[in-house]
Amino acid sequence: MGRHVSHEHLVAGLASALRAGGLTADAVALEAERGRRPKPTRSRLRLFLRSRTGRT
Repeated sequence: MGRHVSHEHLVAGLASALRAGGLTADAVALEAERGRRPKPTRSRLRLFLRSRTGRT
C-alpha cells in the first residue's frame, strides 16, 4: 500500500484506524483513501444532492 499512497495519508490512515479500534490492513487502507479525497464543501454537496434528487 505504501507504493500507492503518500506517507502523510498512510500515517493519517493508521492513526484514524487506531482511534477507531480497527487496526487492520483494510481499515488503514480505507482511512488512507478517505484522506486522499477532497473534503466536501457546501457547494459540492448541494451539486451532489441536486444531481440525485433532480431539483434545481
